[in-house]
Amino acid sequence: MKVSKYNYIFSSEKFGNLLYNSETNSFAEIAESIMLYLQQGKDSGSTVENYEDSEIMEALISAKILVEENNSYFNKKKLLSNLNNFNNSVLDLTIAPTTFCNFDCIYCFEENRLPVFMSEETENRLVDFISKDENIKILNIEWYGGEPLAAFGSIKRIVEKVEKIPDIKLGSHRMITNGYLLTENKSKYFSEHPLDRIQITIDGKKDTHNKRRKLSSGGETYDKIISNVDTFIRYNTNTIVSIRVNLDSSNKYEFVEIYKELKERWYTHPKIDIYPAFVADYTDGCSSNCSIVDKNAIAEFYIDLYKTHNIPINYYPSLTVGGCGATTLNSFLVGPKGELYKCWCDIGIESKVIGYLGENKILNENVLYEYLVGYSMFDDPQCKVCEIFPICDGGCQFKRIQNCKNQNQHNLCNVRKDNLDKFLEMHYTMKLDNE
Repeated sequence: MKVSKYNYIFSSEKFGNLLYNSETNSFAEIAESIMLYLQQGKDSGSTVENYEDSEIMEALISAKILVEENNSYFNKKKLLSNLNNFNNSVLDLTIAPTTFCNFDCIYCFEENRLPVFMSEETENRLVDFISKDENIKILNIEWYGGEPLAAFGSIKRIVEKVEKIPDIKLGSHRMITNGYLLTENKSKYFSEHPLDRIQITIDGKKDTHNKRRKLSSGGETYDKIISNVDTFIRYNTNTIVSIRVNLDSSNKYEFVEIYKELKERWYTHPKIDIYPAFVADYTDGCSSNCSIVDKNAIAEFYIDLYKTHNIPINYYPSLTVGGCGATTLNSFLVGPKGELYKCWCDIGIESKVIGYLGENKILNENVLYEYLVGYSMFDDPQCKVCEIFPICDGGCQFKRIQNCKNQNQHNLCNVRKDNLDKFLEMHYTMKLDNE
């Protein structure tokens, strides 16, 4: 037997010797003798003798802390990932019924893209695209934009036609919106045609938000959004309402205050999820408009939320198989002209269109194949030897392609990677506190 390369072993001042295994996602406090045994085996890379206690030896093997000489996990995950990514019974559609947006956010990667609205002819082609594929059993829809609620008529017509398609189950129904146009009538509509989740973004406290997420006409937006959420949760008690608080180095210290304020306001709603999200750099222009925060600073921020402010964040890793929609064969972003893309970042860019609804042909084959199979974590030398490979989805495929083709320096690694000991300690602390 050998010590698994997916073991993460460290000493904690607070809890003693701790062991995490990313293949089984198991975590334990261990005796000094076990730690030394495993650390020596890991450092040498050679076969280890049986541990002196046969019961512990059996437990180490069962948890895959000790594995056979040729551990098959890498190839197993590669197979499972391929099965997931090339499953043709599930269709994932991110639908942008318009590229128009009523906001003028300082960090938007879609700025300068022409406002287009989906026609009824295109809506019908979309419904045909869904209904004519005999392989599809489950359909997942996410509304996107632009601002999708600016094309609410399209949303209603598409939803009501999709609901009538026989033999296809609507697996998930979600929306990403700025919330400004989420009127009472729309909230009532979604109580009859439910969303599983709706994501609404704010940018910190009222004054900060109004400077960063203003109307394209220049008006303020904060009060209207908050009022609309009040109304939405009154009609939609079963929808998860994700309040995404966009942060960078200039406003990250506002999160605690806004979190507590909104939690208190909506404490009766069981499915409000208020969480921090740091602005990422997807374009050359973003970093000039917002202050990007590196991943180590993000990790410290998350840890401090609980340590100092008792705000719980899920620190514990989870096993992942497959990547994002860009690496999934049957996943598309549908633009308002019926154009098909593989990645959200590509909307409105003609050279990234891989096809059109109603046309049975592939355009821009290079773009399609680059996203699906051209660049992969399974071919990345750093990923192959990474201790937390089993809990990683490979990071953003859009950024991976930029790194490989244009020598960009995007950090694709999970925020936990360089701070795993701190996250695991915090998880342990939260677990003990809850007990």
